[in-house]
Amino acid sequence: MEAYQPAVVGAKLAGGALQYAALFKTAQRLANRPVKFGSITAQSLAKMLVDRHYGSDRDVILALADIFNAELKEVAAAGCRVIQVEEPQHHIAGATGASDKDLEFYTESVNREIAGVNTEIWLHTCWGNPNQQPLHWERPSYERSLPYLLATNADVLTLECASTNGRDLPLLGKHRTDKKIAIGVVNHSTAAVEPPEVVANLIRKALEYVPPERLILSTDCGFGREGLARRIAFYKSVAINLGANIVRRELKLPGTTPASWASRTTRRARRTWRGWRRRRAPPRWRRSTSRGAAGGCACASRTGIRSRWWRVSRPCR
Repeated sequence: MEAYQPAVVGAKLAGGALQYAALFKTAQRLANRPVKFGSITAQSLAKMLVDRHYGSDRDVILALADIFNAELKEVAAAGCRVIQVEEPQHHIAGATGASDKDLEFYTESVNREIAGVNTEIWLHTCWGNPNQQPLHWERPSYERSLPYLLATNADVLTLECASTNGRDLPLLGKHRTDKKIAIGVVNHSTAAVEPPEVVANLIRKALEYVPPERLILSTDCGFGREGLARRIAFYKSVAINLGANIVRRELKLPGTTPASWASRTTRRARRTWRGWRRRRAPPRWRRSTSRGAAGGCACASRTGIRSRWWRVSRPCR
């Protein structure tokens, strides 16, 4: 970010070599599950450019929206099931005094960008993630922008909720919508992993305003920026599943196990077992039956999240 040099718009914008569809096909070929494709909105990209041709931010945004629209149609035609369009300016501008006319324009721009894209469209909003940092220490409210976000033609609207402990969730009870609502239940800007009980409490709050068939659980924003270890991102993702299972049991619904968690613990257990077999004088091992650990050891408790096996005789370090 410190070395970023904005591009200059010196002529009419035209579609270049974005190759969104090729990127999607490559990612999907390397994955064994459906890939969700993400794209910045025209509104956010326009903020990163220096305009020396159009003379109007709105003209730049609409030109970019048409370019992105053509690309996203190709991604959908390539078989992508979900496309996420990221960071419209509604909430950010609405928190800094934008007019109703501005918010209406942002809705028009989003709808122009996703028009005719025949797949499920997610509209992602959060309060910033540059270098894993929030734009606001005290997060603003969605109150001003929410009606305009719900007026877009997106199928799913994502809201940052973990960082505010669901402060804005009651707003969803004031506006009628058939959209699916994806709430962030873990915070992308802190390294502390949320306990499943905290995640479950946030889900319960959301269910007061959104029916379970339209509620999606997500993160406040992405983990892929700098500053957050992959291991912590993994644990936060598992916390979403564990918290959801608590609520599923309360609703008499079947729980689920993350495939990545199951495969990781299985691989780790195999490696542990092979190492144990190779040693002449193996230490005692105990198989865990829960996330907790014997003797109340915090170290072993953390280990219990990652592995079904721990070494009982190993002292804490």
